[in-house]
Parts: sequence; structure tokens; C-alpha cells
Amino acid sequence: MKKKDNAMKLLRLIWGYIAKKPKKEIDDILRGPRDVVMQDDKEPVSLEKATYSSRLLLVAAEFGNREFVVELIRLYPDLIWKVDDNNQSIFHVAVAHRHEGIYNLLYEIGSMKDLISPLRDWNDNNMLHLVGKCAKQKRLEDVSGVALKVQRELLWFKEVEAMIPPAYRERKNKDGLTPYELFTKEHKDLVDQGEKWLKDMANHYMVIDCLITAMVFAATYTFPGGYRQTEDKYNGLPVFLSKPSFFGFCFSGWRFFFGFLAMSIIIAVVAGLVVLLFIRLHYRLIYDVGRSLFGSRYLFKPKKTCSFLQKPYGVSFVIFLLGERVGC
Repeated sequence: MKKKDNAMKLLRLIWGYIAKKPKKEIDDILRGPRDVVMQDDKEPVSLEKATYSSRLLLVAAEFGNREFVVELIRLYPDLIWKVDDNNQSIFHVAVAHRHEGIYNLLYEIGSMKDLISPLRDWNDNNMLHLVGKCAKQKRLEDVSGVALKVQRELLWFKEVEAMIPPAYRERKNKDGLTPYELFTKEHKDLVDQGEKWLKDMANHYMVIDCLITAMVFAATYTFPGGYRQTEDKYNGLPVFLSKPSFFGFCFSGWRFFFGFLAMSIIIAVVAGLVVLLFIRLHYRLIYDVGRSLFGSRYLFKPKKTCSFLQKPYGVSFVIFLLGERVGC
């Protein structure tokens, strides 16, 4: 934690110095070096179109470094309009890599999100198309259980669907796919794996349930001689009900009562240990289920307000957004 605080102090110091420079110099620093292709003789080749894959801000968005992104925007708010070589903003990059911390900053820029969220890349993918593509495996590993991974992906899709303008929800990309069609295609294997996982877990829990039930109801009580199977009024009564020995059996049963009571306590303790062992072995899954049920409602929308993002912006920023297709 101390190292992180020191790193943020250093970032503020360096960035505070850079932010005082002219706009062009700031853009050049943030853009990073121009991409080059090396030939076999290791001579660089000039590209017909300049590309910059090491853009500082967008790399931070890709890795989900929210503190770094916020600190850069704090002194240079123009950065919320910047796009990469594929015409994607930091929010589009955050959606593609499932970083809700950066995505939630959209809620803090007011009506400007209505200008940023509809942006499309060069393949006509809008923000909902990006969430339609299956998340990277590393991000899916944050949740245990395939069914819960599918649920998390659905949460993302419904969230972004509500964010973008309604007219963009059915827009097709250059592959002729709507966001919903792309989501269905990309997540087919994950859904199949989720169905198999649920069946396997159901069978697994059924075996454990039968084991616990067998332990709890291991002992049964039956009268000697059985019960009458007649059609008269004595049907269902014990066969030896009228015998003196029957009353002796019932009286002696009181002695067995305490034995059964002790056995019940032992069975309850053993069953409790089985339940505790089950919870211990499946702690991560139980935790993720609880988090998915109760914590998912807090996954989106900001947890704390960054007031510097709430300042109004003039017409120049709108012109900047509409006029600059690739920047930084």
C-alpha cells in the first residue's frame, strides 16, 4: 500500500509538470512512439498509416488501472475524448476488457456520455458489440463456476445495452451481426459448458444430500410381529397388541429411548461436520454465488464521485470529438 501511495505521488508530480506544456506536446507524450515493423535485416520499415499501440492512457484502460486514468484526467480532462487507432475511447477499451472501475466513470461525465458511448470502430462495432464478444479468459477467472461466468457476461451486456442510445442496439457491424447475434455466437461454447457444469454440480450435491439423509434417518422403529392386514376395525393395529409381552416390550422401549437420543446427537454432530467440510471445500464457489446474487447490483455505477469529471464542457469539446477520428 505504501509503494502504491508513493507511486501515485510521483505520478502527480510528473504529470503536474507535463500538464503545463502546450496541448500538442502533451498529446505527443501520451501518444507514445510510432509503431515500426522490423525487416529481416532488422531495419525499420515506414508504415503507410501511422499507428501508435503504446498510447499511455489507453494501455492503462486496457489493464484496468483506474487510479492512473483518473489522475491523468484530473489535470487534463480532454483525455476523455481521445480514441485509439481503432477509434475506441478509454470507455470502449474498458468494456472490451471488462474493467467496470473505468467504465463507471461514464456515469460521472453527465450528458457527454451520450456523445462517447455511440462511437464505432472501423469495423462498425459499437460499445454493445464489444461486450458481445466473449471476455478474455483472465477476466473470466475472477469468477468460479462456468454458470456464474455466463451470468457475469449477461450483466455486462444488459448494463451496456442500457447505456447506449436505443437506436444503436440493433445496429449491424461489417460482419452483418447485431450485438445480440454476436453475443449469442461468441458465448455459445461458454453456455454449453455452463449447462454441463450445472448438471455435474447437481449430481454431486445429490450424492452428498443422500449421504446426510441416510446418516440422519439411519435408525427406524418397528413393532415386533408387524401390523394387522385385515378389513375389520383392527386393521393396522400391532399383531401382538393383546399379548402381555407386548406391554413389556413397550415398557422396555423407554430404556432404549435414551440410547436413541444419544445416537441422534452423535449423528447430528457427524452430519454437522460433513456440512462444515462441504462448506470448506466449496468456499470459493459459495462466496462467488453470494457475490453474484447480492454484489452484482453494485458492480456498476460509481462507488465514489470524482467531482473533477462533473465540470461542464463547451462546444469546442463536441467539435473536437466529431472532428478528430484518431487522436492522443
